[in-house]
Parts: sequence; structure tokens; C-alpha cells
Amino acid sequence: MKITKIILMLLFLMTAFSCVRNSRHDEERIIIGISSDVESLSPLYSFTVAQGYLSELMFLSLVRYKWDNENHKISVAPMLAEEMRWNQDSTSIEIALREDVQWSDGSKLTANDISFSLWAYSNPEVNSRFVGVLNKYYLLDDGTIDTSKSITILSDYKFRLNFHKDSNPAYFEFDFPIIPAHRFIKVNPKDFEKTDFNFQPVTSGPYKLKRWERNQHIILEKTKTSFLNSDETVGELVFKIVPDYVSRITQLKTGELDLVEEVKPEDTRDLKAYDHLKIATVGDREYDYIGWNNILRNSRKNKSVNPHQLFGTPEVRTALAMTVNKEEFISEYLNGFGKICKGPISDIFIDNPDRNPVPLGFDLKKAAEVLSSAGWKDTNGDGLLDKDGVDFSFELIISSGNPRKDYLSEVLRNNLRSIGIETKIKKLEMGLFIDKLLTGDFDAFIAGAYVPIPLEMRTYWYSDLDIATFNLICYRNPAADKIINELENSSDYSKNQKNIIDLQRIIYRDQPVSFLYWIDNIIVHNSRLENASFDPLSAIHDCWNWRISGSQDE
Repeated sequence: MKITKIILMLLFLMTAFSCVRNSRHDEERIIIGISSDVESLSPLYSFTVAQGYLSELMFLSLVRYKWDNENHKISVAPMLAEEMRWNQDSTSIEIALREDVQWSDGSKLTANDISFSLWAYSNPEVNSRFVGVLNKYYLLDDGTIDTSKSITILSDYKFRLNFHKDSNPAYFEFDFPIIPAHRFIKVNPKDFEKTDFNFQPVTSGPYKLKRWERNQHIILEKTKTSFLNSDETVGELVFKIVPDYVSRITQLKTGELDLVEEVKPEDTRDLKAYDHLKIATVGDREYDYIGWNNILRNSRKNKSVNPHQLFGTPEVRTALAMTVNKEEFISEYLNGFGKICKGPISDIFIDNPDRNPVPLGFDLKKAAEVLSSAGWKDTNGDGLLDKDGVDFSFELIISSGNPRKDYLSEVLRNNLRSIGIETKIKKLEMGLFIDKLLTGDFDAFIAGAYVPIPLEMRTYWYSDLDIATFNLICYRNPAADKIINELENSSDYSKNQKNIIDLQRIIYRDQPVSFLYWIDNIIVHNSRLENASFDPLSAIHDCWNWRISGSQDE
């Protein structure tokens, strides 16, 4: 439950990033603002975006993903792996490691670290972010990877990974950050979250920890021996904690910050007037939606799946999807920094986005007609639709302190009221909001979703709620389940593309949630930062290739 809650915090706090600077003339330093401190520096527990950034910089994986700008696709490139060779039926892969990688304490990174990392990430007592996910290996009864069967160590720098027959493994199965086995030899798995490693890690990446002052900043310094770095690689990256959004924007303007993510659209007009600032956008990773509980409120606790009295049918949910003017919201509130969402599968995974379903338009009259045909009518003249003695009245929960969600909830309430539906808006502190979503104690909610790379559908849209941890609205469709299973067991690109489109159409037809709009991640950075390529993978992806042009004129 703790892991689930932290990850959900990530999904609903995506709009809170920032940046800061201490020394304006420091040529070897780029400062990246973040809105809050992290809890751990261990990649085992990197649940938030900021923690993910730090893990990417301090810990190497066997492979890394690269973004193909020309074809809008993800490709895989070696990282720690020097050579990789799949066997004929893809049930195993032989990997030769680079021999020039050291841990920051001087120890060599070897195949033993790979074996230990597999065990640690999958061990339920360690309780890592990957627990329960790495299921294509041979497993012990508790779900831990059986390293005696799943990895064959051939030498210090060569090994073979072994997978179940017909499991169709992908690079995702071994793209996690490798951790040093020698630092955990005497640690009980239950105590991994309590070790000094979480605060003073031994690392292998292009950057290592220099200093961490809680709630102030995290300073990373270049690892001079890293094969990824050159003499021109930026010497220090500072992640400075600036909780207040207005302060982050102010510090961008004054030059105290070099980079800020998730800038509000309404601030871009003003920021364009500053010659030392540049604006970039990355789309197709985050969307807003209205979640409708597909089953009775609180019934998830006892594993009951009886349909919700209001939102239990696709017909009703389809009608509700037509009650928000998405185009107007994108134009007026997002200032054009977004586009209509046609389902949970981002265009970055689709070779021809024109094959997406046609989005439902804004049409209150048609919505009322659909509801009427589903039996929802005002039979007693009180102004509210009713059916079988039940009024169409519900509670809509949102997290407090989010102006975009506040505005959207008011628009939704007014529009629904015009067709005879009562909406009671309830704002909750984030922790309580997450608790209600996890337990199913809600009728409806507004939230944002961040699309994972690689594509992951089972966790969010599969019918088995024990597997689908983030299927918060308890969506169930056997046809969708069948496609999700096929996607996980096929490497045929053409077949997978067809399945992706079919799955998108099934989910959009059922409208388990009302898909609203994709939101551009607006990134503003100082012009002194050069050679930065912002893509859907992350804002700091490959930042060891960043360069500094020179000091800023005051």
C-alpha cells in the first residue's frame, strides 16, 4: 500500500516542479528546480519524478532508451552492456558487460551486481518499485526471482539471463538501475529502506552525490572516470527545492535558475519577453481525466464488482464525456499547450495517430438524450434526473491546491447541473485524496495520469484488480484483457500496432473515465544551457551531453 500511495502521489503531483540558483557566475553548474525534497536516493525506491532523475544520473542500467525524433519512436541502446545476443527463441539473452565501470567507492561493477539487483528488485521484503513486476523470470514461491535458474554467471563480466518459455521478454525485464551488491551483504532485506545507502549511495553513473542539504538542494558532481562524460560535460547539477511556484518563476527571470518544468501556460507570454530564457514543450505524456467509479462505492474492499448505480454503464459514461468542452479548455485555459485526449495510449506509441478513435464532442443536448434513453429522467419535477428512485447526485473529489482541477470541477458542475445532475465538489488534502482512491471510497474524481515508457497497460486497465494496482475505477472488459495479454506476449511490431489501436478503441468506447486533454510539459531554461534535447523520455535525458555557453550578462 505504501508503494502504491507514493506512485499515485507522482501521478497527481505532476504539476509541481521548479528550479533555483546559488551562484549566477558559476560556469560549471546548472541548477534544476524541484518543488519538494526526495525521501531516498536509492533507485530501489525512486517513485517520484525527481527521484527518477537522480537515479538515472547516479546509477547505470544494462540498457537505456533513446528517442528517435525523426520517426517518433523509442529505441534501445547499450549502457552497461557492451554486447547482447538473444538466443533463437528469445528465452535467454547473453550479455557481456563493459569492464571499465567502477562504483564510486572504487569497486568494480560485475555480473554479481546484476544478479543481486535482480534478487533485490523482486524481493517482497525489500519492497522496491519493481516488486511483483518482473514475472518473466523463474520465481520462488514469494515472487522473488530465483537467481539460480534465472541468471547464469559465465565470468565476472559475462552472464546469461533466462526466462520462461513463451514469455516473450523485452528489454524492460532488465533495464533497471543496477545497485552494488557489496553494500548490502550484511543487511536484512526488511531493512533496505533504512540503510545509509538511501542517503549516501555508492553509485556508478555519470554523476555522483556531492552534498544533500534536506529541503534545500541536492548537488551532484560529474564522475570524471565515467565513459559517458567528456571534458565539456557540466561539472555540477543542482536540484534545488523551491516549493513556491511563483518563486520558481521569479528566479528563472532573475537568472537564479537554469531550468523549470511544468510552467503554467499563462506564464509563457511574460517569460518570452526575457532574452535569456528559452521555451520548449514536450507533449503526449500527461493527460487529465474524470474518473467514474465503475463499481459500487467502497465495494473494492470486499472484492465486490457490482456496477455503480450511476456510472456502471458505458452509455451513462459516454453521455458524461460530452459535458466538457475540451477544445475550449485547451484554447482558453491551456493557451493552446495541449490537445484532445482520445484514450490512454499516447501517440508516441502509435505509428499512425489518425487511426485513433474519433473523440466525443461537447454536446449537452445529446448527452441529455443519451441519459434519457438509458432511463434517467426527471420524474418528480425537482430538477434532478432520477431512475428507480435514485437521484443522479454524486460527490466529486479533487486534490486541494490545484487551480486547473478547481476550474475544471466548476465547469463540470455547471454543465451537469444544466442537464439535471447534481455534483457535490469536495476538496481533499493529497494524502486523504490518495487514500480514498486506493480504497474505492469515491463516486468520481478528477486527476492526471502520466504515461509510462515503455507502454504499460496491465497495471491500469486489466480486470484482475489484484494485478491492476492502478485500475482505480475498477474497469473490467474481457476483450481488453485479451489484447493486453497479447501485447505482453508478442514482439511482432505490425500485430502490436493493430492491438494497440484496437485496445484504444475498446477503452474509449467504454469510457471508464472521461478522457479530456493531453497537457504539454512546458520547460523554460536559460539560454546558457546548450545542446539540450527535451523529448518524451524526460527533461534531463542524456544531460551529460549538455553544454554551458558562458556566463550571463547582468
